[in-house]
Amino acid sequence: MFSRSVSSCLQGFRAFLGIHPRAQANDVGSVAFLGMIVLSVLVAYFITVASTGNAFVAVFVLPTCAAAYVLSDIVYSTWQSVFHRHRVRIEAESKTNDGYQKAGIWRLGEYVGAAVATLTLLIPALVAYRITAPLPFGWDDITFKLNPKEMFVVLDVTVGILAASSIAKLVSVPYRPRVAHNNVLLFLCVVSTITIMAVLVQDARGRAVFPEDLSWSYLIILASYASHNVMLSILCPNVRQKRPGHIVAFGVYLFFAALLVVFAGTNMLVRIPSALFAFYAITLLVMLISGVFRYLLEEPLVKVVFKRNEEDKNSAC
Repeated sequence: MFSRSVSSCLQGFRAFLGIHPRAQANDVGSVAFLGMIVLSVLVAYFITVASTGNAFVAVFVLPTCAAAYVLSDIVYSTWQSVFHRHRVRIEAESKTNDGYQKAGIWRLGEYVGAAVATLTLLIPALVAYRITAPLPFGWDDITFKLNPKEMFVVLDVTVGILAASSIAKLVSVPYRPRVAHNNVLLFLCVVSTITIMAVLVQDARGRAVFPEDLSWSYLIILASYASHNVMLSILCPNVRQKRPGHIVAFGVYLFFAALLVVFAGTNMLVRIPSALFAFYAITLLVMLISGVFRYLLEEPLVKVVFKRNEEDKNSAC
């Protein structure tokens, strides 16, 4: 009974770290993955605390934690990108042997990064509306008051790594389309768009100031999604985004027009936010550049990709 319990614990530990019996030792990836998980939780916590106006955390703790998080995320994503092709090959071999279907590091690191990015995207809206969050156990309620600069650095680096790492894996194994990760980036586009709309409304009402760093983060998020979507359509022409980001762009156009109409026709708004035109221009330009890039490079690259895909499939078989 005891040996069976120990064996079950070891199997669970191996599954959590993604250690495969036939894969090469992946100590670097395991340590980087665990470090990324721990630092993701810490940086999310310290960003939340700093956003409530805790000066000590904002000045002394958050910068160090954010730097460690960024470094850990870079190391983990780099290792994952390098290890990806080997992991796919091990998976293909294992499916024909003992039934193992996982190799390498656990695959959910991208979703952990997306969760951190989502939190940092929501905080500007919480600050703009002065949202108060009740705490249990009789603790004092917290009110979101400011947007730490490090928060936007964490957001920009996280989204950039999500897109770059996924593109690198897509290029290394093009016959394994990464539609789920494309959807994650699209989700972040939607969240960032809704957040910016909410903050702009408060800015137009004179009750908040739009943070300039949020515009740069929006540019990085849109560019990351557009780049990943273009690469997915070029390298995997049979797999395309079913809900393209153009729908989000159309929503931005409607919001831009609606805010101007409300400002001109009523006295509900006191000013036109200075970031409104940048919000509109970034959306339009990113959509234009990604569309032109896709149509200019898709046809010649598709032939090469088709040939490469066939060679990779034959070699895998």
